[in-house]
Order: sequence, then C-alpha cells, then structure tokens
Amino acid sequence: MLLSDGIFLFLLLLAWLLLAAFLDSRRIIALLGAAMIIAAAVMVRYAAIALVIAAALSLLMCSKPTLWRRLRDAALLFAVSCLPLGVWIIGNMLRSGSAFNRTFAFHPPPQSRWARAAETIAQWLWPTPEQWLTVTGVATVGVLTVIAALSARNARREGRPSDGGCSCVMLCFAISY
Repeated sequence: MLLSDGIFLFLLLLAWLLLAAFLDSRRIIALLGAAMIIAAAVMVRYAAIALVIAAALSLLMCSKPTLWRRLRDAALLFAVSCLPLGVWIIGNMLRSGSAFNRTFAFHPPPQSRWARAAETIAQWLWPTPEQWLTVTGVATVGVLTVIAALSARNARREGRPSDGGCSCVMLCFAISY
C-alpha cells in the first residue's frame, strides 16, 4: 500500500518555501512554482485545497504592493493551482456523470472530540492532561499565536528585517486548514 503522507508534506513545505520566496523577492517564477507545487499537492490530497486558500490569503494579506497587484497575484495562483483539479473534475463529469462519485455531508465532531483536541493542544506544553492545565495550555498557545502575529505585523510596519513571509504563510495556512 502506498501512503500519500510523505509526498503531501514534502509538497506542502516546498510550496510554503516558494511562496515565502515570492513574498520576499516578488519574482513571478517563484509564484508560478508555488502554484504548480500546490496543484500537485491538491492532486495528491484533496485537503490541499486549504493550501490554495492559505496561499491566496497570504498574497492578499502579507504582501506590500497595491491591492490590484495583490489580487492579480492571488488570481494567478488560484487559477494555476486549481487547473489540474478542474480538468480532473470535468473528466469525471464527462465519463461518469458525477464529479466525485460522493455526496456532500457535514459531520461536525462530537463534544468529546473537541475536549480531546483541547487536551492535545495543551499537551504541546504540559504532558499532564488535567482539566486546569488543558484550559491553561490552550489559552497559552492562543496568546502566543496572537503575540507572534502582532510581532510580525509590527516588524513589517517598522521596516525591520522579515522572515521572508514564512510566518504569515504558516499563519494563513493554520487559519484556513
């Protein structure tokens, strides 16, 4: 059996790197490279659609050019990233009459899963899953995320050296995923 985890993570990290390079250098080849890598990731795993959204958000929120240029860059990335999936869906429609051979259903996680997710986040900081440590851990991770986002924004406003857009790309991915 072939698992797609490894190739998906490789493509995800490569796309982040190329997108951050584009945000730093504004070279169109880096943007097209990121878009093609994202397209490959989408073909490996449908969950990579979150990467398309995150990349477009990154281009809209994290870059300095005019709004028109940011919109143009995001549209180019979106078009190139979604083209192979669009061709695949059209091919499925023509052959079988269905895009995915599945019906859409929304299954929100039960309350017990949300509690377990909070425990997992808390265990990033403390290995003990006690109730008060879970609440404290989730709050700490949230506060650290807000501090990191504000710090990156202030550094950009003050003209200090940036990380090439990596933190903004990762934050947008975490939000959209």
